[in-house]
Amino acid sequence: MRLVLVAAALVLGWAAPALAQMTVTKLSVGTRTADELDLPISAEECAADIPITLRVMNAAMTARLDFWSGTSCNTVESRTTGTLTCEYLPMASTTRDGSQQDIVVTMSTLLIDCTAGTSTTTFFILPVATTMSTEMVSDFAMFTVALDAQAPGPPTGLTTGAGETAIPLSWTAPTGSDIHEYNIYIDDAAADCASTTLVAGSPPPTEGVRIVTVNGDATETTLSGIATGTEAAVAISAVDDAGNVGVLSEVVCAMSVPTEGFWDKYKGGGGSASTCAAAPGPRGGGGSGSGAPWALLGAACALAMRVRRHR
Repeated sequence: MRLVLVAAALVLGWAAPALAQMTVTKLSVGTRTADELDLPISAEECAADIPITLRVMNAAMTARLDFWSGTSCNTVESRTTGTLTCEYLPMASTTRDGSQQDIVVTMSTLLIDCTAGTSTTTFFILPVATTMSTEMVSDFAMFTVALDAQAPGPPTGLTTGAGETAIPLSWTAPTGSDIHEYNIYIDDAAADCASTTLVAGSPPPTEGVRIVTVNGDATETTLSGIATGTEAAVAISAVDDAGNVGVLSEVVCAMSVPTEGFWDKYKGGGGSASTCAAAPGPRGGGGSGSGAPWALLGAACALAMRVRRHR
């Protein structure tokens, strides 16, 4: 009976199940979260030689897993002297160890040039019998590593106003970059806003200043924490999706001035104007009333003009 079944299977064209295809997936990239694994590697990450953990599945039962970079590295010609188009990566290559194998590579073992600016490299994992083999392979796996070592330019048109607890700050986004966030640097110790820590066009400081981060879609925000009656130097830098931090923008001066009480005192003294435009001119025109209410309004308007001139 068994022979009959085998013969019937052959007649009907039965074939053995195909072997599972070889695959490779990224399990981790440095300290990134799962949704950031395929984002470009930044200049800082590349210089730190961050590790990438790969999981190779269903590799053919050979002695080695060789790593190559380039184009069509699975072909014999691409790995043969004279027609060589791929580069062998000896520090990434390893012995095969089972149908599921986790392999850790780094920027250096993958021979990635951290000064290359923006690039994408394709890597091939080939199951082979010997090192640097030019044998034909029936199966292989591929993965890519994108490098973005080009930091975004500085924001422009940085402008600040005056306030007491919320000081307005606005800017124009740099062009040609995918901005993930902005870092705002506040030097509270800068005398007369002359900061030696914040220098336009220079890399941002990592200490000695307060750093506030806002979303990359923003072009304005408000500053807080500046002591009333004082000034602080302020600059901003852009951070792209890869984590590259750009140089500092121009440095501006943010002023925290007391605003509470002017209008209360003015109204309490009998004043009725709602803006500085209603204040009397040099000859007493431009509004009604006289005395203390107008003096208070005049003081408030004078302070506002001083702030505008300082900007």
